[in-house]
Amino acid sequence: FYKIGPAYKSHGDYSIKDLIIDADVDICGGSVSDSETLAGASTEVEIGILAAYCHGTLPTIIRNCHIYSDVKFMHDWRISNMRIGGFCAGALDSDFYDCSFNGSIDMNDYVAAGNIEIGGIVGSVQCAEVLFDGCINNADIMADNVTCVELNIGGICGDFGGSINGGCRFQFTNCSNTGKISPNKITMQIGLNSVLVGGIVGCMWEGMYVEKSVFSDCHNSGYICLGEILRGDDTPDEVAQPFFCTGGIIGHTANGMAMENCINTGNITAGSTNFGPHATSCTGGIGGVLNCSYLSGCHSTGDITGTDFPDDLYEDVSTTELYVGGLVGVYLNEHAPIHNCHTGGNISTRIYGDSENTANCGYIGTLLGMCMFQITTPFIYSCSYSQASIDGKPCHETGFYIGNSKFIEEEVYWASCNEH
Repeated sequence: FYKIGPAYKSHGDYSIKDLIIDADVDICGGSVSDSETLAGASTEVEIGILAAYCHGTLPTIIRNCHIYSDVKFMHDWRISNMRIGGFCAGALDSDFYDCSFNGSIDMNDYVAAGNIEIGGIVGSVQCAEVLFDGCINNADIMADNVTCVELNIGGICGDFGGSINGGCRFQFTNCSNTGKISPNKITMQIGLNSVLVGGIVGCMWEGMYVEKSVFSDCHNSGYICLGEILRGDDTPDEVAQPFFCTGGIIGHTANGMAMENCINTGNITAGSTNFGPHATSCTGGIGGVLNCSYLSGCHSTGDITGTDFPDDLYEDVSTTELYVGGLVGVYLNEHAPIHNCHTGGNISTRIYGDSENTANCGYIGTLLGMCMFQITTPFIYSCSYSQASIDGKPCHETGFYIGNSKFIEEEVYWASCNEH
């Protein structure tokens, strides 16, 4: 560690470089609330192998650092927020170049927290100026039997920009995930539940400066498996509003950005839930939900499986929404062309509903589950697919759309696409 001058970037100096850490970590102790629910918990915990929090008056630059560590929890925790990163739990004004995390993060059975954010490199990035270039997560991230309100997991970053409402600059370039990301038997408490999982980023909130905010040449080959989601209290569905997003690159993004030349070759599985009405699930090879300025040169060849909703818990699942796409579950933006993209592999999902009450409950498509645009020139062009099969498996034909995208104005948006 050493001080660096204002011109550090042009001179090639770095805050931390050429560092290797090889050490397993057991997280002992714990903070157990007297409350039986997470509403009574107040403690926050940040865990990072390199640092709990990475921030300085000048941007912190970390280059060519590699961590080999199995991180395990050994004691029950009941807290308000938990952030875990292979390098840092949290980061602000930091750049990571050519770094890798290898090993595992295992929080099985021991954690109950309001918000949980886990990343192979950084758990939570709080907006501002952050760049990831050439970073790799080779670690498996396991979160079985965890209780929470919100869970965000990404191979590189769990949650980006959730604490600051405003513009920011970010770049994810040449980043990859090879590890298995497998939250399972997640018990959801209180309201506004969400589980957002991505091979690179779980939840992306900020990307206001589109010209500076880019995902490019990122790759996921790991198995992304969102397992069983369980209700943990008596909160009504209309209050809980459970929201599940699973993607090979990004689970969910709320604001605009550019994405190009990103590839997913891993299988994406959205699992099952015993939530019914008012639940939403979005699953895609590249993203569960994407809000982009453009999507170019992206490919997904893994098998995509949407969430399995219950068949007998509810008579009316008219407000359940399910979106499954070979590329993106839900694609949102008014002026966002999709160019030179391809999907392959099997796409399947299943949803049950009441034939008289179910309306618009399921959408599945080779490229997109659903998209919403308001332009009159072709915006999807030079795209193709080579799926082995596409299977909707609805219990009723009513309200289930296979290979059908709904458009607001004219249906003149496809150009030079095969098998669309």
